[in-house]
Amino acid sequence: MVVVVGGDLLAMRVCEELLAAPGQRVTLLWRHVEEHVEKLCSFGCGYVAREADDYDALTEAGVAEASAIMVLTEDDRLNLQVALKARDLNPTIRLVLRQFNRTLGRKIEQNLRDCSVISVAAHSAPAFVGRALDPSCFYALQFPDLDGVQLGFAQRPAAEFGVAGITVRAAQQHVCGRVLAARGAAELASDAVLRGDDELIVFAPVERLEATRSAVVRTAPVPTLPPHAPRPQPGVLRRLRETIARQPILSRFVAAVLAIFVLAVVYFAVTMHYDPITAFYFVATTFTSTGYGDLHPERDQPVAMLVSNAVMFTGVAAIGIFIAVATAALTRAQFNAMQGLRRIRTAGHVLVAGSGNVGTRVIGYLLDLGKQVVVIEMKPDSGVIEMSRARRIELLTGDATRDTTLDLCNVAAARAVVAVTDSDTANLEVALGALARNAGVPVVVRVRDEAFAGSIARQFEAIESYSPAALAAPAFAVLAHSPGTRGRIAFGEVAYDLVERGATEGPQPPAAEDCIPLGVWRNEGTGRFVPVDTFREAEPFDRLLFLAPLGRSGSGQRGGTVLEAGTALPDVGAKDQDGNDVRLRDFKGRKLVVYFYPKADTPGCTAESQAFRDAKRDLDAAGAAIVGVSRDDVAAQKRFAEKYGLNFPLLADTESVICDAFGVIVEKNMYGKKSVGIQRSTFLAGPDGTLAKVWPRVSVEGHDKAVLEAVRSL
Repeated sequence: MVVVVGGDLLAMRVCEELLAAPGQRVTLLWRHVEEHVEKLCSFGCGYVAREADDYDALTEAGVAEASAIMVLTEDDRLNLQVALKARDLNPTIRLVLRQFNRTLGRKIEQNLRDCSVISVAAHSAPAFVGRALDPSCFYALQFPDLDGVQLGFAQRPAAEFGVAGITVRAAQQHVCGRVLAARGAAELASDAVLRGDDELIVFAPVERLEATRSAVVRTAPVPTLPPHAPRPQPGVLRRLRETIARQPILSRFVAAVLAIFVLAVVYFAVTMHYDPITAFYFVATTFTSTGYGDLHPERDQPVAMLVSNAVMFTGVAAIGIFIAVATAALTRAQFNAMQGLRRIRTAGHVLVAGSGNVGTRVIGYLLDLGKQVVVIEMKPDSGVIEMSRARRIELLTGDATRDTTLDLCNVAAARAVVAVTDSDTANLEVALGALARNAGVPVVVRVRDEAFAGSIARQFEAIESYSPAALAAPAFAVLAHSPGTRGRIAFGEVAYDLVERGATEGPQPPAAEDCIPLGVWRNEGTGRFVPVDTFREAEPFDRLLFLAPLGRSGSGQRGGTVLEAGTALPDVGAKDQDGNDVRLRDFKGRKLVVYFYPKADTPGCTAESQAFRDAKRDLDAAGAAIVGVSRDDVAAQKRFAEKYGLNFPLLADTESVICDAFGVIVEKNMYGKKSVGIQRSTFLAGPDGTLAKVWPRVSVEGHDKAVLEAVRSL
């Protein structure tokens, strides 16, 4: 049993994550909140509606019998008090605390046995930084926690990493990290050569991920413009056009005054027989009412006198309006200066809106990476002000949602924008304002409400949103039982816990055989990160970082139980790529291979289907038919089959009838973004219609050979 203390979104998410594990009992202890009751009941979670800082409340919540207590309020002091009281009631209980102060948290961990401390802000901030600097980075962390480097997981084609045409071993040296998967396969030979279109999962320092992407962008060919295409405008002309667009009325007035001035010069040059310079001098002195009387129309030229008076009146009016505009501009500039606002001339900077708990961590991590940072904050704290005074950052004290504030930030030349204020709508407004000024700038926003985050993701593809609670909840949940968990990622339809193991005199590999080593922190001098391919490369006193499979997909929530060997083949079917009705019972009397793939024409699914295509002759010789199944529609299956010459039925299970019957639908819950999809699986049935072999989580590389061998032995 686990007791969770807290009443915010993080506590709710941790309860949900804990209860995803079979047989887990969870009780939430927090003052009564009506909306919690219905939500917790839907989880199957117990609820004690009392103040947490009380021995009786802790006893009622079951602390005396609990295996762990997770204290997750936003008050560091309260968290420590509750944890110590829980330890008084149960000396063997495991403690998991939320603390913003990481230095204090480290000291608590060092002096309280069986205790883990985590900062939500510090845990989630690297994800914002990684995504801002490299849009392909889907998760990031600092390793080790307090004084390490920024590391990230990124997914993009090999060509965009600059590793096309070289081996996996050489690619890892190029990125200074690990190539974890290619073409959907997690098992890679070190001498395998990478193709340019191979989709890679790479783990490396964030600065290297950014550098490899920037290098590809820099070396990309510059497109040539057609002869009659409009040329890019110089900076002065561009700024002039922007000014005209912002001030249309003033721009028209200036244009009218200039036209009158030019016409007056021409008129007096003709009627008074002045040369152009003299005519210009006369009009200018008349226009500004500063003439010396040395030039003037004669009395026998009444029209010229009237025109000169009109020019004078126009000049007086224009000068008056100019003085008014200049006074307004100076007043506005003085007001902005009093607010701490000024025009930013920096280019290539990261704009951070908000310097709260998460924002402060984001700023710190960006500075550690040597980035120029511009911060917008209405009420900066002393730490942010001190960074500004030391010229480590440029600080604007203003409202980031106002257009006038964003106009000062040189968004057009920004490297990225990170909006991490305490308001979801304000963060979205900042993001949209930034994209209006620079449509290509990477934008990452903090969104507390997960439903709102989903809406943003669906409606605004250019905006990436993260919830700190959703990022931290999986790590907190696993910490209830396993110290050292740093987060959760998923690739290849398999979810992994990211685990850090402390330095020991004699390092030992994890017990699970399918764990994946990532790297070690080696304390030689100031310490450095070293990527490792095998656990044998770890040395004494290294801090080890590795991936441990969850044993289930996504968050561990499944749509059903995967069929096991010995089960009868379900009597289900669907239309194939040609629109024909196909039922699995039609194959009775023959061996049958049924493989499920998540989505047609994606890298892993393509590689798997091509392998079965190439093996079909051998399968036919062994007396086996093969059928592919996904939730794509008939048209998508047909395009997929024709594009790659797939010579067997592909069933369009759009209603998930076949998938549900085999139990391959899983719910994935990664960083608060839920999706339901197919877990890559393969089933082999004998001629009698009984399943003889099941592969519940498939790695594409070599899978066709394993299936063929099983078919031949059946």
